[in-house]
Amino acid sequence: MTLQLPGDKITDIKHDLFSLVSSRRVTKRQLQSLCGKLNFATQCIYGGRFHIRRLLDVISRLKKPWHHARVTQAMALDCQWWLSYMRLFNWTVNMVDPRPVTPVYIDSSNAAASGTFNGDWFHAPWASFLPQAKDLHINDKEVPALEPACIRWAPIWANRKVVVHSDNQAAVAQINRGWSRHPVVMAALRRIFWWSEIYLPGRSNTSADAASRVHEPGGGASLANAMLQLYVP
Repeated sequence: MTLQLPGDKITDIKHDLFSLVSSRRVTKRQLQSLCGKLNFATQCIYGGRFHIRRLLDVISRLKKPWHHARVTQAMALDCQWWLSYMRLFNWTVNMVDPRPVTPVYIDSSNAAASGTFNGDWFHAPWASFLPQAKDLHINDKEVPALEPACIRWAPIWANRKVVVHSDNQAAVAQINRGWSRHPVVMAALRRIFWWSEIYLPGRSNTSADAASRVHEPGGGASLANAMLQLYVP
C-alpha cells in the first residue's frame, strides 16, 4: 500500500518551491505559507520535516510578515530536496511496516562511532569516516554515529520503522526533534532522517559501548562478552 498527496496540493507546493528557488528575495509571509504546506506534506513524506529546518530558521529571524530575506544556498537546498523527491517518487511513499526493527544499539567515543544489530556490529573511526565530527562534543557525536549503521544495515531496514537505543539523552533529543544547532550534526540528521530513538542507561547499552572501544587494549574481548550477553539466552 502507498500514500500520496492530493494532486492539487502537489501542484500548489511545486509552484511555491519553484518560485522560491528562482527568486532572489522572499518575504516572511511567503516562507510561512510554503512551510505550512510542506509541513502538511510531511504527514506522508517521511523525513520531510528535516528539510524544512533551514526555512524555519529564516522565518524566526524576520520580525514582520512583509520583511524580506535573501534566498540563500541553504534555503535553496531544502527546496531542491523536495523537488528532487517529487521527480524521483512522484510524492508517493510506501506505507511503513508498523512492526519496528529492534534492537539497534549505537554509541560513540572520542575515537569512533559504533553500533550493534542482530549479532552484527561496526566500528567506524571518526578520522576516516567523518573527520568533521572528530572534535564535536560527545553529546553531538552520537547523532552521526547512526550513519554507518544506515550504510551497513539499510537493506534489512527498508520500509520499516527502526528503534535505536542510545545512552546519550542529548543525542536522543536531537534525533527525535530533528534539529541541532551544530551544522555538522544537522547535516547528519538530514542524511538519516527516518530515525526515532529511545534512551537507554549506559549499563543497558553495553554492546554498542564495547564496540566504540574495540580499539582499546582488551576491547575485542569486552565486545565479545557484551554480544554474548545480549544475543545468547
